[in-house]
Amino acid sequence: MIVRPTSSKEKRLWARAVACVLAIYCSTPVVRPVANYLRDRNLLRLAVAASFALAVVWIFRVLLRERLGRREVLALGCVGLIYVVVLSRLPLPEERIHYLEYGILAGLIYSALLQRRFH
Repeated sequence: MIVRPTSSKEKRLWARAVACVLAIYCSTPVVRPVANYLRDRNLLRLAVAASFALAVVWIFRVLLRERLGRREVLALGCVGLIYVVVLSRLPLPEERIHYLEYGILAGLIYSALLQRRFH
C-alpha cells in the first residue's frame, strides 16, 4: 500500500528527509579524510561545535516561526539536555556528528508526520 502525502508541505518534508539520508550515506567516503585533515590542524572540535551551533540557531529559527505548546517546548528542552549529556561523554568529536545528522533526520520525519496528522 502506497501512502501519498496529504499536502505539498508534507511532500517537501519527506523529500528533505530522503535527501538527508542520501547526504549521510553519500558523504561516508569523504568524511574520514576531512576529519583527519581537521584533526591534524586542531580544528575538528571547533568544526563540530560550529555545526551544532548552526543547528541550534536553525532550531530556534524554526521554533520562533511555529507556535509550539508548553509540552512541545518542554520535550525539546529535555531532548536538548540529553544531547548535552550524551555529547559531553563521547570521546571522539566525529561521533558527535552522527547525533546531529540523525537528529536532523528525526526532526524532518517528525515534522512530516505532524503535517500528515493535522492536515
